[in-house]
Amino acid sequence: MVGQYFVGLDLGTTGIKALMCDRSGRVVASSFQPHGLNHPKPAWAEQDPNEWAKGLEAALQELAKKPGLQRSDISAIGLGSQIDGIIALDSNGAAIRPAIIWMDRRAVSQCDEIRSLIKDEDLYSITGLCNDPSHVAAKILWIRRNEPGNFAKARRLLMPGDFALFRLTEEFVTDYSNASSTMLFDIKRREWSKKLCGLLSIPDEMLPRIEPATRVVGTLARDVAKRTGLDPSTQVVAGGGDEEVGAVGAGVVNHGEVLDLTGTAEPVCVCTDRPVLDPDRLLECHSSADPGSWLLENTGIVAGGLYRWYKDQFGQPEVEEARRARGDPYEVLNLGASKADVGSMGMIFLPFFTGSITPEWNAQARGVIFGLTLGHRKEHVTRAILEGCAYALRDVIDHTEKLGLNVNRITTAGGGARGRLWRQIKADVTNRRTVKPSNEEVTAFGAVLLAAVGAGAYPDVKSAAKATVQLTDELEPSEVNHARYDQLYRIYLKLYYALKEVFPDIASYQET
Repeated sequence: MVGQYFVGLDLGTTGIKALMCDRSGRVVASSFQPHGLNHPKPAWAEQDPNEWAKGLEAALQELAKKPGLQRSDISAIGLGSQIDGIIALDSNGAAIRPAIIWMDRRAVSQCDEIRSLIKDEDLYSITGLCNDPSHVAAKILWIRRNEPGNFAKARRLLMPGDFALFRLTEEFVTDYSNASSTMLFDIKRREWSKKLCGLLSIPDEMLPRIEPATRVVGTLARDVAKRTGLDPSTQVVAGGGDEEVGAVGAGVVNHGEVLDLTGTAEPVCVCTDRPVLDPDRLLECHSSADPGSWLLENTGIVAGGLYRWYKDQFGQPEVEEARRARGDPYEVLNLGASKADVGSMGMIFLPFFTGSITPEWNAQARGVIFGLTLGHRKEHVTRAILEGCAYALRDVIDHTEKLGLNVNRITTAGGGARGRLWRQIKADVTNRRTVKPSNEEVTAFGAVLLAAVGAGAYPDVKSAAKATVQLTDELEPSEVNHARYDQLYRIYLKLYYALKEVFPDIASYQET
């Protein structure tokens, strides 16, 4: 018999989010466990996977304390996790070094090494991915080249979600969506590419086995069950990557539907019923967490992350005001931005703090504030940041339509969807309606739905999403505002290309 509750875990960049829901999708308990982020050098980003493991157990332990909950009430656990990270484990299953995570772009020379072995277009035709240092294969080569002692100790190479599954179930498993971010996965055959593993001398036996995201891969390890207070018979499904699982949680499960997921990063995902490859290689093709679908994706700028950086570095008055009013500092910032005119009085922001993904993949691109005058005020800068991220979104939407996929509506989700101003700016810049799910924690909620499908509560992912996901707060674009943004968007693109030759110089300087 299926238990009455399902748990979704979201292993994100800033912490572990956990939801417990009933079959209808009603949230009955939640938890958040923060964890740290380290930047040892510019363009580097690492996290301690053992801190993830502690956070996962702490989140489950907190959910287990729900009054009246019986251990058998939780039927299954699902996972959504940050993608593009790598954790090397030794023969005892211990992490050898900190995880190199998705926003880390150190492996530029390793991409050149890969390029010497296989052309970018041939790599893309197999994997659906661009040759980029964010992806896992390049990071594996970086460890092998720069830390040969650590690589010699490695027996398993896992991604963050795989590591979470291992710590919860003691199984070495990944899913199609996580595997599809590695540059080692055949996107059409849905298996590890023997050709690529051979070319890069990465033994495929070091990689986890691949299962659909809804597949039950095991039950809770007994020591985990004991520490969390859950039943050791609780099932755990494979789960998937955060944006792919987030698409499920936002109800973006049908061909042509679009998700704009603004968390620390802002991936944009277009659901397709078949693998779609982009001749320009701006958009990547990933497997969806729905085993029957794929996602045409742009992995996104660090949108929420740079807004957080702006708040932390320059938003202390707003933080203090929010503290006094017991409110949200971002809403105080947004209120100020709403008082600035559309287009921020000609100020343009390039949101490339960790490199660009649009208008092209460029790991050496950097952030820019352009057009400053003595007439500008802080609210103009704040609004320009929101607008710059919206220009990056428009670039993806425009390119999607060039591939023959019509976009009438954008589902916005994640923490960045809370602010109505930002969603209206996105509607105006893209000239598309925007809507948001009633449950903003779409990755954790998507993981709940994967667990429910795996446990047999629903026959498939589309049925689960149709029964539980509710959309709300539709915003229409303003024709007047769109016309102004259209002009500034053209300048935004010109600005990127005007600075393209300068970006490598400043990136090189920052790395010394």
